[in-house]
Amino acid sequence: MDSSGIISGQVEQRLQKAVDAVPAGHWAVGVSGGADSTALLRLLVTRDDLQLTVAHLNHQTRGEASDGDEKFVRVLAASLQIPFVAEKLSALGDELQNAPANPSAKYRQARFLFFSRVIEQHGCRGVLLAHHAGDVDETVFQRLMRGSGYTGLTGIAAELTVQNVLVLRPLLRIEPILLRDYLRSISQTWRTDASNDSNEYGRNRVRSLLACHPSLRSALDEVRRSCLELHQWVQGVSPCFPQRFAAKQLASLPSLFSREAAKRWLIGIGCPADLMEPPVIERLIQMASDACTPSRQVFPGKIVVVRKSGWIDS
Repeated sequence: MDSSGIISGQVEQRLQKAVDAVPAGHWAVGVSGGADSTALLRLLVTRDDLQLTVAHLNHQTRGEASDGDEKFVRVLAASLQIPFVAEKLSALGDELQNAPANPSAKYRQARFLFFSRVIEQHGCRGVLLAHHAGDVDETVFQRLMRGSGYTGLTGIAAELTVQNVLVLRPLLRIEPILLRDYLRSISQTWRTDASNDSNEYGRNRVRSLLACHPSLRSALDEVRRSCLELHQWVQGVSPCFPQRFAAKQLASLPSLFSREAAKRWLIGIGCPADLMEPPVIERLIQMASDACTPSRQVFPGKIVVVRKSGWIDS
């Protein structure tokens, strides 16, 4: 962006190309009031074939500041003549009784519970979220430090279903600085969350580290692309099992392929894809390879899997 506050034509084309990839129709847009989600909303309203509903969950973690975020998004939506739906975290209390103890996981579950309500009540196809290239780098770095397998190092999915909510993330190839430049070019303000500057949170420490060592971003991108290519190859060559298959078919596969085949089979019989964590997949593999494991087990989605006479069935 030059000193006049006008972004270059090349940047504008990149931003427009990103939002043009969103299929036409009615979508919820998750807007926190921060720069990223505010930019996403302002970019989406340039599309004539999109019907939007702004969805804002007030996490109530920063007192008046959280209420200020909600007010900001409400006013922004009104100025753009877009329906606005907000809910406070406390309103979801009864439905979050079994939520994870980890605050980040709890808030994530709460957001998708809220999004599912908005989608159902307003007839939306799914929800659009503003994760960007910076988020991808940070996610890969954090997973690398935790010793994630190659599937975890593929980054953030541009499209997936979480808790029965279809999620699209059209900005994953856009650097966050470009989103802020875009907002400045149209004189659009945004809200700043002071907690994003606190080193109390792991993601903030990672963000600071990457800012001090920008060369790490290209290395992380290379890791991500390599792992994505490996994942695509494994998906292409791993077998697809019918509902009833011989346990030895799964047990005899190299681990690289057995994990993919087991995951694919579990999803195929009705297990939620977003709950296919490594321990779940490994449990099916152990069930197929070790006769001492329980012959009847319940998997995510309350799916019962049975091993009998050397066969696996559901």
